[in-house]
Amino acid sequence: MKRFFFTSIFSIFIGFIGLTQNDNNAVIMTLENVDITLGDFEYIFRKNNNEDITTQAALDEYIELFVNYKLKVKAAKDAKLDTNKAFIAELKGYRKQLARPYLTDSDLLDKLTKQAYDRKQTEVKAKHILVRVVLDAEPADTLIAWNKIKTLRDRITSGGEDFETVAKGAGGSEDPSVKDNGGDLGFFSAFQMVYPFEEAAYNTEPGNVSHILRTRYGYHILKVEEKRPARGEVLVAHIMTKAGNQSNDATQKRAEEKINEIYQKYVNGEEFGDLSRKYSEDATTSKQGGKLPWFGTRKMVKSFEDVAFNLKDSGSVSVPFNTEYGWHIIQKLDEKVIGDFDQLKAEIKTKVSKDLRAEKTKKSFLNKLKKEYAICTKEENLKHIYQSVDSSFFTQDWKMTKPKKLKKKALTIENKKFTLADFNSYMTKKKRRASTDVAETFIKNTYSDWIDEELLAHEDSKLEIKHEPFRQLMQEYRDGILLFELTDELVWSKAIKDTTGLEQFYQNNKPNYTWPDRFSVNAYSTNTASISTEIMGLLSNQVDKDSILAIINDSSELNANYESGIFSVDEKAYLENINNSKDDITVVESEGKFYVVKLIEFIPSKEKELKEAKGIITSDFQGHLEQQWIDELRSKYNYTVHKDVLYSIAND
Repeated sequence: MKRFFFTSIFSIFIGFIGLTQNDNNAVIMTLENVDITLGDFEYIFRKNNNEDITTQAALDEYIELFVNYKLKVKAAKDAKLDTNKAFIAELKGYRKQLARPYLTDSDLLDKLTKQAYDRKQTEVKAKHILVRVVLDAEPADTLIAWNKIKTLRDRITSGGEDFETVAKGAGGSEDPSVKDNGGDLGFFSAFQMVYPFEEAAYNTEPGNVSHILRTRYGYHILKVEEKRPARGEVLVAHIMTKAGNQSNDATQKRAEEKINEIYQKYVNGEEFGDLSRKYSEDATTSKQGGKLPWFGTRKMVKSFEDVAFNLKDSGSVSVPFNTEYGWHIIQKLDEKVIGDFDQLKAEIKTKVSKDLRAEKTKKSFLNKLKKEYAICTKEENLKHIYQSVDSSFFTQDWKMTKPKKLKKKALTIENKKFTLADFNSYMTKKKRRASTDVAETFIKNTYSDWIDEELLAHEDSKLEIKHEPFRQLMQEYRDGILLFELTDELVWSKAIKDTTGLEQFYQNNKPNYTWPDRFSVNAYSTNTASISTEIMGLLSNQVDKDSILAIINDSSELNANYESGIFSVDEKAYLENINNSKDDITVVESEGKFYVVKLIEFIPSKEKELKEAKGIITSDFQGHLEQQWIDELRSKYNYTVHKDVLYSIAND
């Protein structure tokens, strides 16, 4: 049997001066010659203990749990569970998620989050003109589109032409909807347009035309018409009669007449929700009394939104009005303004991380990495790939005409060197999704993407070294997954599957699972003594339950209640003072009520059968198996706990 020992504060060595308080690199535990630091212990301890005062007693208690934890993880590693493919894949997935905050410019992310929140306080109304061109278009095509949008802008800003007239006119906007709306986008706020468009809108004063901007759709200019404080969100219920824009006159008339008839019923005093349930033709909301989810600007059609937001008070109801879907009546239920920044910060940060703003944080972070690692690019060596381009380039059959050139350098990050062969391997995978058929453009763009990906991968590989919180978090996840798998195998699942072991555990511990004294009763409760006396008399005359309740509750359903079943005193306090003789009827006053109790049977305390307490017995059996396992591990492995280091974080 292996031995373990705890070193005492005074027995480490003679003349010990003492540890520096909170030395995270100090060794708190040694397990089979592997040191575990105070920092690793304190990380877990602080996550599970929020007390301001840390006592030696609390540390003594927690170190026992920590030892058990580390022993189990050691056993899992010895069982090579950390080499299991499923474990590796699961941990890789978690790591990818946990690494994201470390692979972006977090300061810029915070600034963009605050910027987005500030923009949500204001709504912008704008018109736009679009000239289409794809992002990776050839320079010649890009120039044609640029010249066109510049000409259109000059006609407005220098020539004095009307924005909408230019948008709708010949050679104007290439947005298909322009013929209907003249380029009018209505009001919008943060996250409701692509980010470059939003940027231009918020940076342009009302009445002015923006600079030329580019999105994935092409080149744009926009004219800001108006800015207003954000309207927040509104909660409404509605009643609808269907009649879309394509409906014939008869359908439109029927819908209008029906909505007017419903509105008149409301005016005459009928409840709005009841009318919606009875008559609304919106099947998704009628059952809820017409209630819609909360919505703000651009969540509904404009005509519907405007009516909803123009209702002043909660409970107020609109007159019937028409939208492209039919006729409506709206009742305002509630409204709310945009929440405080602290309330919305996490939600907005998530949105920022998922839209084009994230490209700014990524680009900024990559620029920092390029300076930190002083990367060396070898773009000039791409000529060896350019020289091999032929008609088969975008197929799997293409090969370098001079394969030896693949050994040429393509990139260096710190001391890690990459060759053209590395780049070519990456490029081959990207060919399947190429958005251009011009090889030189594809190679150049792909080379830039490859540098970025390799740089991020290099930084990713250093996260545990550069960021102690990340290392600790990854260790927590790694150990936690291992611990779960082995505990499930040796404790949780075993307790369920080992029916023989469960039965034996039950037999050995029967006295721990007993029923208390119980009473099978029929009981009536009432708030008044006189009613309890009346019930007592009816029961004594063997009147049945339904008749008793009918008589007693004739004047009010609140006079008496009834229950029956098997209960203990802990469950029903009124049972403490009843007679234990079968069929006895007792009137008891308990907890401010009067109970008339007829005892059907007294059931004395007895041991529970396994099936009657299988859940709690199985849980206890799991605890038993776990303790056995811990005892085995403490005997199997050599470990030492340094209590002087442990107590260095006590502050009582």
